[in-house]
Amino acid sequence: MKIETSSLNGLTFIEIENNANMKVVLSTFGAAIYSISIDGEFMTSSEMDKTVWSMSPSYSGKTVGRIAGRIKDGILVYKGNKYQLDKNECNKTCHHGGDGLFAFSTYKMDTHLEEDGVYVDFYKIDDNSKFPGKLTFRVRYIIPHNDTFVRIEHMTTSDVYTPVNFTSHTYFSLGEDSIEETVIQINADEVESYDEDLIAIGLREVPDHLDFRKGKALKDVLENEEYKSPRLLGLDHAFKFSFKDGKKPEMSLTGKKYKMCLVTSLPAVQLYSFNFPNEEVMMTNGLFGRIHGAMAVEPMYVPGDYESMTVSPSEPKRNFIEYHFERV
Repeated sequence: MKIETSSLNGLTFIEIENNANMKVVLSTFGAAIYSISIDGEFMTSSEMDKTVWSMSPSYSGKTVGRIAGRIKDGILVYKGNKYQLDKNECNKTCHHGGDGLFAFSTYKMDTHLEEDGVYVDFYKIDDNSKFPGKLTFRVRYIIPHNDTFVRIEHMTTSDVYTPVNFTSHTYFSLGEDSIEETVIQINADEVESYDEDLIAIGLREVPDHLDFRKGKALKDVLENEEYKSPRLLGLDHAFKFSFKDGKKPEMSLTGKKYKMCLVTSLPAVQLYSFNFPNEEVMMTNGLFGRIHGAMAVEPMYVPGDYESMTVSPSEPKRNFIEYHFERV
């Protein structure tokens, strides 16, 4: 196991290379996965220049919250109260609602070596946002010594009841230049519906073109007329898992050379197929940003289910995400 740290513009990057030829680069900025590579090939996609990455409005690899997803008019209605949040996407709150919150701030970091792998902990306290309560948040990454997976653990405590929906906004490319031929499989028979502003309005049965239970390539989905409009050029949908035991993969992405399987305690996953890339920015695969160049896989709570998202003052909320990689 090889561990190296470096600094750039006040940010710390930690590079961990294990015995299975997997290299993971994490950053104190956004408690982020900057990159994951196996056999020297990038499984994930971020801006190649770390300075550009740290200054970009992109969520590449960063931890987003307090509430991942979009909130109409920036108004959170929770337990009979209304909270006016900052708006950061037209007239909406998206993921965080303002600068300097979880995705775009620097965390404290602690690293230690355990029998099962390297543990990297990131810590942040939020008592200045317009969400209810003072929040203490920890992101733990576990990189095993001899296997090709990354485990993420989120632990949140609060001094009042408050909803939290943290996720990792990591883009997966699996060593490909495009994910249009990547096969998506999801154990889900319900998908979120959206209004014209991409605000979640309720679950529905998966239509045929979004039925991934038996596996389907993204290119086959894009043939649907729904994706011909400038508003929606690909996937930006939350899927509710049909059955959960926290042990078996709930979804997978299969490329030509590598496969990623997701195991998580969370009940849903948002897929976003990089519909609006910055085509002037070079990515870690050595190519400029391109539409459908990668897929964001964001395990989360079902949008709007604030009861499930609630963390109480007496009990921390804990969730985990595991990204398992296989050579095809």
